Amino acid sequence: MALVYSQSRAAFLSPIFQWSLVVIYLAAMVLAALRRPPAPRMRAIRAALICYLLVSASYYLYTYLLYEVFDPELYGLQSALMIENAQAFATGTPGRLAESPESLYAPERLRYTAGGLLYSYALGALTGAAVAFIIGTLLGRGDDEAGNTSA
Repeated sequence: MALVYSQSRAAFLSPIFQWSLVVIYLAAMVLAALRRPPAPRMRAIRAALICYLLVSASYYLYTYLLYEVFDPELYGLQSALMIENAQAFATGTPGRLAESPESLYAPERLRYTAGGLLYSYALGALTGAAVAFIIGTLLGRGDDEAGNTSA
């Protein structure tokens, strides 16, 4: 993330780049759950979930510090890019000032707050738990922790 940010702030803010970070989450979760010999399913699920939570916490902490401490002008650039995109694709209802891109994507409305970040982290943890369950189920061994074989 820091490399992309240092090369181009606009590329860092791009939705394509932000969504591409999903690959890092998935790779980290798979590597955490992948063991030789395979771990029991519950242990694989737990490892994938813990990995997701750590990567997610790192992402939110980095983003918060970047916007609030190191580059507060990033809000203005993000606002300008979002307004430009909304105008290019004509989003919103014509004639409604409350839905104009300038008011929807004003820098003040884009600010990160500690509460907002915790809320986003919690919502992301739900998604991470579902993905961890899938990864752990696929990569884990069918035995439970006590050594019994599940049906």
